Amino acid sequence: MDCDDPLRIVGGNQYVIEELCRYLRERDLCALRSTSTSWRSALNLNVIWHRIAVDRGLHNSAAASRVSENIEDTGSLEALCYWSKVLRLAGTLRQNWRNSDGEQHSFSVPTSVRSSAVSCFDAEKDFIALGTDKGVLIVFDVRSEVTQHTKAVKSSKIEKLYMRHSKIILVQFGLIQVYGVYPRLRMIYCKTMESPDLSLLYGGEIQRPDPFHVPTLSIEQMRMRYKCADGSIDLSRMDLTVSTVGEERMGLAYTGQTSAHFFSLENGEYM
Repeated sequence: MDCDDPLRIVGGNQYVIEELCRYLRERDLCALRSTSTSWRSALNLNVIWHRIAVDRGLHNSAAASRVSENIEDTGSLEALCYWSKVLRLAGTLRQNWRNSDGEQHSFSVPTSVRSSAVSCFDAEKDFIALGTDKGVLIVFDVRSEVTQHTKAVKSSKIEKLYMRHSKIILVQFGLIQVYGVYPRLRMIYCKTMESPDLSLLYGGEIQRPDPFHVPTLSIEQMRMRYKCADGSIDLSRMDLTVSTVGEERMGLAYTGQTSAHFFSLENGEYM
């Protein structure tokens, strides 16, 4: 390490490094990280790159949900932290989009839903899923070029949508719905993310919840917990995570709590 390198003075003081990084832009951090293996290791902190991800609106993005937390094999270099990998994936996707890299497909939207506007989308290798502002779910099979569509539980806007393990998980005003694609588009089960009672939230007894029990939701309930300054609903505060690899499951938790409840994507059973 060079004697003029500030890292020699800072040493392993993580607090000082975090404070320093607060005044640097993302491009400056990337440049600094590339100067040496020592700086690469010193800046390999989730707290640093999570701030960048939040500033760029990537902390709740599809990129964040698709990055594995498993340690990569990077040879002699230290494996990148989770949020650094999220930003790397987002950059790769943006570059591929600009360069028109990848396969191109066209599909027709059913006439009955053409008056709807797309509110969210996600994709896997063989499927593209779209959610609309009128509660319609559209799925396009890339291999067969067949389009399927169905109405969600509510006729309101589909807020979030995840495509995982050839299944679709969508959030519609606090109501989670899980759909299967094979052999046809169909609902598997649904749950609510908002309930004053845990036994209602997870269905029946906590130990053996009923995946088909859906308590009634009200706008007032949702606004009390997820309201924004402008009075709209801030669904980004809802705690839902969906596995990307390995076991097919989703996790639910109350905002601010450290414990989570996990459910099978296949049948909704409590895990």
